[in-house]
Amino acid sequence: MRAAVFHPDTGITVGPVPEPILQPGEALIAIEACGVCGSDKQVVAGEPAPKGTVFPVILGHEIAGRIVALGDPLDLPAPEGKSATIHDTRGQRDAPADRTSPGHITPVRSTIGDEVLVFPFIPCGTCRQCERGSENLCTRQILVGYQRSGGYAERIVVPSKVLLKRPPSIPAAAAALLVDAFATPFHALSNHGGIQDTDYVIVIGTGGTGLAGLMLAKAMGSRSVGAVTRRDSASDAAINAGAEMVWVHRDERRVAREIRRWSEGGADIVLDTVGSRESVEFGLSFVRPGGRLCVIGMGPGEASVLIAKAVRLAVTIAGSFGSTKRDVEQLIALTESGRLNPGRLVGETFSLQQIKQAFLPNTLSGRAVIVPGQA
Repeated sequence: MRAAVFHPDTGITVGPVPEPILQPGEALIAIEACGVCGSDKQVVAGEPAPKGTVFPVILGHEIAGRIVALGDPLDLPAPEGKSATIHDTRGQRDAPADRTSPGHITPVRSTIGDEVLVFPFIPCGTCRQCERGSENLCTRQILVGYQRSGGYAERIVVPSKVLLKRPPSIPAAAAALLVDAFATPFHALSNHGGIQDTDYVIVIGTGGTGLAGLMLAKAMGSRSVGAVTRRDSASDAAINAGAEMVWVHRDERRVAREIRRWSEGGADIVLDTVGSRESVEFGLSFVRPGGRLCVIGMGPGEASVLIAKAVRLAVTIAGSFGSTKRDVEQLIALTESGRLNPGRLVGETFSLQQIKQAFLPNTLSGRAVIVPGQA
C-alpha cells in the first residue's frame, strides 16, 4: 500500500510501505478521508511530537473509512491452521495487544463493509481513568498517528473497539473531523462549559478547532457567539462558522472593553483554542464574574494565571484534553439532527501524492482533508 511517512530529518515522503498486520480484535480499514490536524502541522514544522512517538511515523488521526477485514475475536482462539494476520514483510506489529484493547469503551458490532470512524485514543482499559470513562486521560493510552501508524495512508489497522459507525448521511471528509476537530471543543464545552441559552460565548483563535468551537457553541444553544483572531483574513471564516461578532486582536484593552460591552458585563464562557500565556491572560480580562475559561490549546511556552484576579472574580479555569468516544457519538447524533454541519469546516481536499500542499502555511479557511482515493 501507499502512505505518507514523516521523519524530522527527511520530512514527508510518499511511497509504498508494507501492509499492516491484522491481529485478533482488530479491523483493517480502507481510509476514505483523514483530516490534517494542527498538531500534525506543528510536528512537521519541528515542534516536539507526543511522548512515545517513534520516527519514521505515519501521521493522521482524524480518520473515516470502510472495514475491509476483521481479525478473530479476542475472546476466541483462532481456528487451527488459520492465520489471523495479513502478511507484513517487516514482521512487526503496531502495538502490543495488552495496550490496544480498551476495556471500558463500549464495543460496536462491526461487519466487513461498514462505514466507520476511528476514535484516535486507544486506552489501556484498566486504569482508574479508564474505569471512570475518562479514556482521554489514560496515562497508558496510545495515540493513533503518533505511537501507532495513522491515517495518511491507504489502509490502517486499529482495535475494533475504537470504531464508530458512520451514518451514510454524513460524508467521509466531514465525518472524519468529528473525531478531533469537533470532539475536542465539544468535550470542553459540554463537560466544563455547560452552555445555557442565556450564555455569551467567546472563542479565542480561528484555526480549525476554533471554527469548530464556534459552530458547536451555536449548535449547543448559546445566546450569542463571538470570536477573537489575530488574522484579518479569518474574519469571514469565523462569521461563516456562526460568529456574530469578530474582533481582530491588536489592542487588548480595547477589544476586552468591547467584548464586555457586547456581552453585558463579560463572556459567560471563553473557549481558548490557543493556550498561550497571552491568550489565557487575555481571556481573563473579559470573562464575566463567575464565568468559565476553558483552555484546549497547548501553545508553546508557559502560561501564568492571575490567581488573585481569578479568585476575586470566582472564575472557573479548566484545562480540557481530547475527548471520549461518547463525545463523538453525541456529535454524530447532533449532526444527524441537523443542528451541526461538520462539512462547513472542510476546506480543500488533497490526494496522498499532494499531501505536502496540505502542510503549507494556511491561506485558506477550513480544515484540509487527505483523501487517499482522490486522483
